[in-house]
Amino acid sequence: QFARAVGLFQGLIQTGDSPEAISALRELGTLYKRRGDSGAEDSPDSLRLLTFGEGTAAFHSRAITWYRRYLREADGAADANAVRFELAALYSSIGHYQEAISLYRQLASGQDEIATKAQFALAQTFEQSRQPRAALREYVAFLELFPADRQSEEVRQRIEYLREFTVLDPAGLNRALQKAWLDELGGKSRQLVQLAVARVLFSHRDFVAAAQFFKHYATAYSDDLYNDEAQYFLAESLLRLARQRQLEARPASADSLRALALREYRILTEQAPTDSILTEQVPADSIRVEQAPTDNTWTRRARLSLIKLEAEDRPDSLRLLTLEEGIAAFVAEFSAGRGDHLDQALLQLGDARRQLGATDTTWFDGAIAAYDQLRRLSANSPLVPHALYGKSLCLVQKGQHKAAADLLERVLRDYPNSPLTAPVLFELGHIRLAQERTQEAIARLQE
Repeated sequence: QFARAVGLFQGLIQTGDSPEAISALRELGTLYKRRGDSGAEDSPDSLRLLTFGEGTAAFHSRAITWYRRYLREADGAADANAVRFELAALYSSIGHYQEAISLYRQLASGQDEIATKAQFALAQTFEQSRQPRAALREYVAFLELFPADRQSEEVRQRIEYLREFTVLDPAGLNRALQKAWLDELGGKSRQLVQLAVARVLFSHRDFVAAAQFFKHYATAYSDDLYNDEAQYFLAESLLRLARQRQLEARPASADSLRALALREYRILTEQAPTDSILTEQVPADSIRVEQAPTDNTWTRRARLSLIKLEAEDRPDSLRLLTLEEGIAAFVAEFSAGRGDHLDQALLQLGDARRQLGATDTTWFDGAIAAYDQLRRLSANSPLVPHALYGKSLCLVQKGQHKAAADLLERVLRDYPNSPLTAPVLFELGHIRLAQERTQEAIARLQE
């Protein structure tokens, strides 16, 4: 009896400035909002006339009018912020994003329970209005302000999606693509232009388009110098797309893309499967490249990726052991020649052994040996601070707090811009607490 309810509330409003009349303003807003949320398109024409329009947007617009009037009449009411939150959601629902953003910002700066919801909604509104950079900033702010909130895991997934699977600089991407096509007009070979376009698309995280370009290049130029690179990044693009579909709650698509990525890695490492399960999942136009044995950087990168992916397919109890065995074999094969990506392999080996040490402390010595080997063979590698950090964690578990603290202090001193700064400070704080150096612990944790 929507029309009758509207009439009764409007009758109350006509009685003057009584508390009931003011409450009726809020209730009218709520009534129109619910009607819009339930689907205005199914409402009879007599109800649509009440909103001076048709559809959900019209009901929501009418709700906005009543909510705004309520806030003018009862700005200091206990539920004023709750009404502002509903008002912001209504603005967002009809595409008035700037009004919604302004209200959410005001609410997020408060100290009540609405602030948490408003911060999350603010980030969502930026995302809905196609402002991914601003959305990312607000999601990160949410985690900093409310790290233990029940929505924190969802926020982390949105941050990953925006950082890893969203074109954050569409203008920059367009400029790079235009430059590539102008290079072709200027005489650069179409073959190299296609490779340049694929690289640009991958670097800007447009993995759907990147996969298409790398696939075409790997198929059309199978004997080319850059074919291995195209093959590798085709597999990488498919793997990234698999994760993207997983975050989008499309598990079947994610599994299919992951199987394709595995196949493309194996093509590059000359381990392409012939079993019917994978073959049946591969489209008829998928890449089939025959290559002579190679031992280049792209093959090694593909091997490392395969080791990790195949370990992930094992049961939980065997996953780390499988990973450790695979990477140890890779290191043994290439450590004598200090091959490409040996530093990455050694770091992964140390990390795997350190994690195995959680249930068997004898693994810690092997982990330390891997970290030390990385530092010895690749002293200029950007992964050296990670090796120092990993070794320090092992030393803590072995009870060697002073040696662990010295390594962490070295990371802070020698690598001031490292992304490890925060976890290093955190671990240092706990080490100083274990050493009963409370004031130093407080200082590090405050940093």
